[in-house]
Amino acid sequence: MSGQLPKGKKTLIYFLNPTYQFYVGELREVIDSTDSSLQAESVINQLIIGSNYKELTSLIPQGTKLLSVKVEANIAYVNFSKEIRRISLGAEGELDLVNLITLSLTELSNIDRVRFLVEGEETYSIGGHLSLNEPIKRWFGLKTDNDGIVYFVYKLEQKNLFVPIFRKVSEVNDVNEILNLLFTGVTPLEKDLSLTTDIPSEAKLLNTQARENNELLVNVSVEINKFLNAIQEENFIRQIVLTVTENSSFKSVTIYFNGRNLESLPFGTDVSKSFTRNSF
Repeated sequence: MSGQLPKGKKTLIYFLNPTYQFYVGELREVIDSTDSSLQAESVINQLIIGSNYKELTSLIPQGTKLLSVKVEANIAYVNFSKEIRRISLGAEGELDLVNLITLSLTELSNIDRVRFLVEGEETYSIGGHLSLNEPIKRWFGLKTDNDGIVYFVYKLEQKNLFVPIFRKVSEVNDVNEILNLLFTGVTPLEKDLSLTTDIPSEAKLLNTQARENNELLVNVSVEINKFLNAIQEENFIRQIVLTVTENSSFKSVTIYFNGRNLESLPFGTDVSKSFTRNSF
């Protein structure tokens, strides 16, 4: 082999935990390229490879191949082989399959919707249960106008994964309300499902401020000496960033601590910069 290997970047690839029936975002490395189609191809290939954990599945039927993928006008046109139609899990399973693919692809900043093709032909259904005659957005068939989404941590085999959980909100796109719901933490039932949070229990949202270029300043009250390690520091930031960008038009987040723009946290995590979903 000659030449350099393509650069990589980490992004969330979504899988299903069929036991607990929640989606799990697994940080995986994909190709970092200005070619949107190449990036999208890398994401789908990660889904076809499958999760690193036996508890999780992409639901993509065995033998399915990615024939091509093209990104135009922020829509990913994903062309699968006929084996994709082997899904036999009913309407709910088909809905999960479509969402796992769509969520994973739309983690990329230049993809907003996904159009499904089978053997080169536009398809209006994969398994006969769902109508896919339009490009699909995130949370297709799952999210209503009164739903917010907060990200909690799922610790599996000593690794950190991220689970989006629905919360009812009184006002759509109110980042203060949704951040307060995040800071409230997991419910007893969610705790029983092995979900947790790396946001210290005493942490509180002080205020937020919209800035230029779709950036949000989030000012939190937290004793930084409460962080136990660098992983908790990073998860704290990631939970906030994922939650804000999932529920609003903000693309980046800067975090102040007790009104101050710190250089770093006690275990060395750089917090002087703004963060996007894929900037960690």
